[in-house]
Amino acid sequence: SAAGHVARWLEGRDITYPIAMASGGIVRDFGGVRGLPTSVLIDRRGRIRHVVLGLFAEPALALAVDRLLDEPAVAPPPSARPDATPPPGAVVAPGGGG
Repeated sequence: SAAGHVARWLEGRDITYPIAMASGGIVRDFGGVRGLPTSVLIDRRGRIRHVVLGLFAEPALALAVDRLLDEPAVAPPPSARPDATPPPGAVVAPGGGG
């Protein structure tokens, strides 16, 4: 399976964040993916705030995440809560390493 392939690829790499894989419908909902890798940062309100096509260098990623985390916390929409059921077609693979 695709999720199994990704999980095997993550093993042995120092990737500690969750990795998400999505169906074609989910990709379309996010405006399409024009290349790989594509990184999408979503704020606390569930809004897409950054889309980076290609390598997202660690210093730039850390800065972007810190800026989002510095924003005031708000209650997330129900679909963005960790206990929410993923949308149909979404496949989530856990991060490896650790």
